[in-house]
Amino acid sequence: MPYIQFELPIGEYVYERNQNKVYTISKFGYEQGSIQSDNDMQTWLERRNIDTSNSIETIENPETDELDKLLQTDVAFITLQVTQNCNLRCSYCAYSGAYYNRTHNKKTMSFAVAKKAVDFLLSHSTASDDISVGFYGGEPLLEFGLIKEVVAYTESVCWGKNVSYAITTNATLLKGEILDFLVEKNFKVMISLDGPKEVHDQNRVFSDGRGSYDIVMRNIANIKKLYPIFYKQVMTNTVLSPDEDYQCVQRYFDTDAVVSELNSRLSLISTQDIKEEINYPDRLYITQNEELVKVMLYMLGKLDKRLVSKIYLSLADKICESYESLKLKGTVSKCAHPGGPCTPAKHRLFIDVDGNFYPCERVSECPRTEIGNLETGFDVQQIKDCMNVGKLTETACKNCWAFLHCNQCIASCLDRNVFSSGKRLQECNRSRAGALDNIKNVVFLQHYGFDFERWYIK
Repeated sequence: MPYIQFELPIGEYVYERNQNKVYTISKFGYEQGSIQSDNDMQTWLERRNIDTSNSIETIENPETDELDKLLQTDVAFITLQVTQNCNLRCSYCAYSGAYYNRTHNKKTMSFAVAKKAVDFLLSHSTASDDISVGFYGGEPLLEFGLIKEVVAYTESVCWGKNVSYAITTNATLLKGEILDFLVEKNFKVMISLDGPKEVHDQNRVFSDGRGSYDIVMRNIANIKKLYPIFYKQVMTNTVLSPDEDYQCVQRYFDTDAVVSELNSRLSLISTQDIKEEINYPDRLYITQNEELVKVMLYMLGKLDKRLVSKIYLSLADKICESYESLKLKGTVSKCAHPGGPCTPAKHRLFIDVDGNFYPCERVSECPRTEIGNLETGFDVQQIKDCMNVGKLTETACKNCWAFLHCNQCIASCLDRNVFSSGKRLQECNRSRAGALDNIKNVVFLQHYGFDFERWYIK
C-alpha cells in the first residue's frame, strides 16, 4: 500500500506516498479516530480526494539517462586507497579477516596510479569549481610520502579550482612533520577513537596486541596544544561494539578534557559481507531513544545543548533531512527509483591501490561493485546497475509506502559478491522502520511549533 497509518501521543496520522505528505486523522482529546481497518483507511483517503493508486510503472533512477554527461563533467570527489596495509589490527575492521572480501596486505598505490587518478578527476570535473581528494587505507599515513607527492601534483595542475583534502586515520602517526603538513594544507581529518582507554584498547590494537589509546590521545592533545584552530576542525568516529557500556562512551566524549571540544559521530560495526552475525543488545536502542528525546527537547528550546550528548547531536541532522524529503512534492512519477542509491562517481569515487573504481569506500571491493578503472574509464553499464538496484525487488518497491524515504544503497544488496534480491528484502523492515521514525519525529516537532526553516538559518 502506498500509505501507512501511525500513532503518536499527540494524535493519529497517515503518510501518503503519492503526495509525500502526512495527514492528520485525529488529535487525541478532540476527536476519536475511526480508522479500524485498511478499508476504513482507503475510504477516509478517498473522501478527501487523496489518490492512492500506484502510478509507478518502471523502476529506474532519474539520473540514468543523464549518466554519460554526469560522469564526464561532475566528478568532484575522489578517495585514494593509498595502502591496504595498517599498523593496527582492529578486531572489527573491514580488512580484519572477519569479512569475505577484504584482508590486510602490503599492497600500496604507486605515484603513477595516483597521478592518473588526479588527472582523471581534473578531466571529469569541468562542471565543478570545488574538488576534493581523500586518502584512505588501511592506515593512509603509512604512505605519507605518497600523500605529499599527490598534494604537490594536484596543486600544480588544478588551476582555477578550489581543492580540499581529507583523510581518515587511526592517529597513531599523526605528529611531527605529518601533522605540520596536514595543518598547512588544511586537511579535513577524521580520527578513529572508540572512547576511554578500557573501551578503545579492546578493539583498536597493534599487531602485537598492545592498545593504541595512549598514543592516539597523546597525539590529539598535541594537536590541541600546537594548532588550536585546526584542532577544532578535527572529527572523531566511534565504532560501538555490542558489549560496550554505551553510557560510559557517551560520558567520555562529553567530559574528557582532550576530546570534548571535537565533533564526533557514531557508527555500528558493518555487517556487509561479514562472516559471523552481529547482534546489538536492546540497551543500545534504549540509550539511543533516550538521547533522541534530549535532542528533540534541545531543538524545541526546552533543554540546554550542554545537557545533550554531542555524539548524538547528529540525530538532529537526520530529522532535518527527513523534513527536507517531505518538502518534495510530485516526486513519484511513472518512472522512478526508491531513495537510497547515490549516483556512483558523481558524489564520490573510490579508487583502490591498483586504480580500480568503486562507488565509495564503504562498499566491498568485488567484481560486482567495480565500476571501471583508470585504464579504460567508467563501466557505464555497471554504474547503471548499481544506481538501479531497486529493479531487484521491483514489485515490492512499487508497492512500498517508504519508496521516497528508503535508505538502501548497493551495500545493502550484496551477498557474497552478488546483488541479491533476498538480501535487499531482508533489509526492508529496518529501512522502513527508520523512515517511519524520522517522519514521526518531524510531525512531533512541527506539532510543538519547531521552525525547521529557521533552524537552518541558525
